Amino acid sequence: MVPSVFPTPSPSDSGLRLESLARICMSLSRRPLPDAGWGAAGRDSFARFSSALFRAMSGKVASGDDLACRCRLAVSLHALMRETDCVADARRYADWEALAARVLDDCEASVSGLLPPCACLLLLDYYYAWTSAPDDDPLWQLLEETFGSWSASYSPSAGWKGLSLREALERVRVLNRYSYMYLDHRYDRLATEAFRRYTRLLLEGGRRVDPEEAGLLYDLSQEGNACPDDLRLREKLCGIIRRATLYAPADSDEFWYGLSYQFEFLS
Repeated sequence: MVPSVFPTPSPSDSGLRLESLARICMSLSRRPLPDAGWGAAGRDSFARFSSALFRAMSGKVASGDDLACRCRLAVSLHALMRETDCVADARRYADWEALAARVLDDCEASVSGLLPPCACLLLLDYYYAWTSAPDDDPLWQLLEETFGSWSASYSPSAGWKGLSLREALERVRVLNRYSYMYLDHRYDRLATEAFRRYTRLLLEGGRRVDPEEAGLLYDLSQEGNACPDDLRLREKLCGIIRRATLYAPADSDEFWYGLSYQFEFLS
């Protein structure tokens, strides 16, 4: 498959679809283009597709009305710039910083209580290029409070009570990324224990696995640090996602989501 057969990305697309296309784009970028068999036309098509995807995702982050979706897309957009040569440049990074700042301002204005995991991830990406995060930023202070609350409410025997599997995996992802991005390992033991606990829960027999939960665990299983890098687990999860999306209508959001993890596993 070459980029010319991908759908044209649009800001009106769902967040799931845009994130899936970004995952495919990043997976393809890990292969040396001369070895991909595309030729000059294929490489040009890949560059055009990457640029169109950046514009579509940026448009949805800027104008979307779902704050959680905007946070997730901004995080995915940051990864797209970091991992795809066709997208990375200083102008686009400056555009991303401005977009991220707007979304974080909206988070600060609307959040009540603790930060949701999607906002935590965006805040980690936003300050990552800084020498250190500013201690006087109210959102960063709230991030620290959020981590403290997650740690205090976790039970070794019951995990996070009242929390869905997806929400628990999102917390683990945040704590693990915070550890390796900011070299603060205070929550590593919690992240490792929770990773193992919720991996067992997701894979236990008789339970229908949500493909998006499987995708979250797949992502965690290749990050390393407090969450072990586990190729066998990724192979199993890739199979779960493939079976769950096998009969999705062609060109549906679910179709592209399932395909994106096939590309991810093969990259």
